[in-house]
Amino acid sequence: MADDVVETQTEDPEPEGVVEVDVAAAGVKQKMVPVSVLPAERRRIREVEVAKRQVIEQKLQQAEQENTRLKQVEADLQAVRPHIEQLQRTQQRAGETPEMAAISDEEAKAFALEMELYTATGPDVTRARRIIAKNQKQIREAATAAAREAVAPLAQSAAYNQSAAFLSWALNQRGPDGAALADPDILREVWANTPSHLTQDPVVARDRLEVAIGKTLLAGKKPAAPPQREPMFTESPGGYRERVYEMTPMERTIQQNHGISEKDWTETAKRYVPGRTNRLGE
Repeated sequence: MADDVVETQTEDPEPEGVVEVDVAAAGVKQKMVPVSVLPAERRRIREVEVAKRQVIEQKLQQAEQENTRLKQVEADLQAVRPHIEQLQRTQQRAGETPEMAAISDEEAKAFALEMELYTATGPDVTRARRIIAKNQKQIREAATAAAREAVAPLAQSAAYNQSAAFLSWALNQRGPDGAALADPDILREVWANTPSHLTQDPVVARDRLEVAIGKTLLAGKKPAAPPQREPMFTESPGGYRERVYEMTPMERTIQQNHGISEKDWTETAKRYVPGRTNRLGE
């Protein structure tokens, strides 16, 4: 019997197959388990230990992450601490505006001594700060007004030029039939009634074009489409008459660029017949 069982001492839950055996020599009863139960029990114990180690490792990782976060918070706090201290010092001056608080004690004291500003206890630093802040505000306002006045003509000129460019663009917009989208006079009137600082914006320019298109349609002034082909010359009433030819500036430029004499050009032009193949220089 002693070879088939082993003694177990554990506080874990009893495994399956536990039996109580009388030990005659000791005069007591002890709990025994069969040897075949031990492998499964050892596996269970190992699994429990692994699960415990995993829980401990997870908690250690969480603790390390929390420690890292606390260190980062501490570093951030150290970085902003000087600003907080400066803000606390400036807030200690009751009744001072932010502009006054930005003036150092040395500057305020020097100004108070120069302007002979005193209180019963010494230089009137608070009053000096108030005067300095007021003077600085007046200087900033004057500088801003001067800069705005100096830039205004340039800004106005730039806005006018940009507006004029968009007006030219709108005048050249054509529909599928090649006709202008809006009557030129109506478009110019719409443009003139809108400030240039608005029509310099491409969105506003397109909107003004659409307004002009609507007014054109309401006024019945839809621009006519350009001719699709050049007009054909025909004989004048009463029979054929010799055409008097006069060279245009464009034709003269072409004639000179191609090295054709004016005489040859003129004679060829007189023989020109619309709709037929014509050759120059023959």
